[in-house]
Amino acid sequence: MASSVSAPAPSSSPSPSDNAPKVDGDASASSAASLKAQGNAQFTLGTLAGYRSSISLYSQAIALEPANPVYLSNRAAAWLMVGQLAKQPAALEACVKDVDAALALEGGSAMPKVHLRGAKAMVQLGRFRDAASRLKAGLAHCPGAEDLASETQRVEKIASLMEAGEAALTKREYTKAKRAFSEARGKDGAGAAATLGLARAALGLGESSVAMSMTLEIIRADDANADAYYVRGEALYVQNNFDQAAKHFQQCLQMDPDHRDAQRAFKRTRKVDRLLTSAKKQAAKRSFEDAAASLTEVLDLYGMANGAKTDGDAAADGVPPCDALVARCFSERANCLLRTKAFDECLKDCGNALYLRPVSSMPANDAAAVAPLLTRSTALQALGRHEEAVKDIESAFSLNREDNAIAGRLERAKFELKKSLRPNYYEMLGVSTISTTKEIEKGYKRAALKWHPDKFAMKSDEEKAEAEEYFKSLGEANEMLTDSARRALYDEGYDKEAIEERIKMQEMQRARYGGFGGGGCGSDGCC
Repeated sequence: MASSVSAPAPSSSPSPSDNAPKVDGDASASSAASLKAQGNAQFTLGTLAGYRSSISLYSQAIALEPANPVYLSNRAAAWLMVGQLAKQPAALEACVKDVDAALALEGGSAMPKVHLRGAKAMVQLGRFRDAASRLKAGLAHCPGAEDLASETQRVEKIASLMEAGEAALTKREYTKAKRAFSEARGKDGAGAAATLGLARAALGLGESSVAMSMTLEIIRADDANADAYYVRGEALYVQNNFDQAAKHFQQCLQMDPDHRDAQRAFKRTRKVDRLLTSAKKQAAKRSFEDAAASLTEVLDLYGMANGAKTDGDAAADGVPPCDALVARCFSERANCLLRTKAFDECLKDCGNALYLRPVSSMPANDAAAVAPLLTRSTALQALGRHEEAVKDIESAFSLNREDNAIAGRLERAKFELKKSLRPNYYEMLGVSTISTTKEIEKGYKRAALKWHPDKFAMKSDEEKAEAEEYFKSLGEANEMLTDSARRALYDEGYDKEAIEERIKMQEMQRARYGGFGGGGCGSDGCC
């Protein structure tokens, strides 16, 4: 935790002590030099108390000799160290102000250290472009300063990378932003700003755990970093941990009451939490239309109530992308639509959920991840699209191979697919499913007479072949439906191949165990 060290507001530099000596001329310069020496001694202690003490001594020297840029430069160095050690932006701002004052004095702009100290404070404040400009101006006054030249090149690179990262974030080009911030983070001095940018890029890519780790790193180093609490809150929000997300937004607002993003995020979190809770309760009461309406309100926040393939421009002001949450809403709304038999709309929502979270990105053994696949498969089956349903369930099973429920579902779906591909024997013979054997035989005779090959003697070879094939199928239909065992299996949904396999198994069982009467050892049942 950062030490609590007070620093003045950037608008005012510290005044000398009330007990500072009142002297003039050579005596003034001598006294100022003595105070500077004392300040230097305190500075070299390398402690926070030493830096604070040196600031007081340098301030007294400045009061005695205000036209000496060295004293302002030294105090700027002390403010820089206090800002770095105590994580106090106000101290860094005081450093920048002292540097500006020193540069305005005669001889100040010719001191490379003055430019370097101001730039370092600006870098710590995240003002990379300002720092680069300050260093370039310093090089113009001190063209032979190697330290200035190398630092200018380094800070210019960081500034360019940070600007590229921010521009990519604005365009929602998160992979590009990630590359820029990662490279900036590898440069000494980019600090928390680059790490925070990387965390924001990770959030955009759906890598909430990465964002959590990076923001924790920042907070451990500086628990007064309001932006880190805000971004961490967004990561918690993505993970549906709304309570902790709200607490982090509140923590951010305690540090910075005017943090606009945190203000909006806090309100959004409360609203989404309320709507999702309401949708869950409504679904439990089987009020599926009301539940779908609640979920639509959440999707409206992201401008995606009508679909996921938008550029996000319709999202409410200040709402960052959250594919995981939006995918969840589409998935849950799809389930509500399935229950109300709105199958086509259900399929659209499942497609939207899978567009945002493709199967290739789904973790193994995650029930929520495969929910849209299973919901879609049910809707497809209801629409008679069994082959597509099987593919969806196979995808779900590939991610959850230990799930017996999905395995059973896949087996049933494959059975329904085979069933749907069977010829409809009843329809072919023009009879109903409750017809008697005699009615089926009459139906067969009517159909056979119509499709007998002799009826097609004068037709084309193609028509003859078609009629002959269909005539054979009629015989197959008659054979199946007039045999009670075969008909029973057909009515259960088995196709011809499966029926013949089961009939063969029954015959084998009769051959092995039958033929001995009820007792199994003779007609009278005794040995």
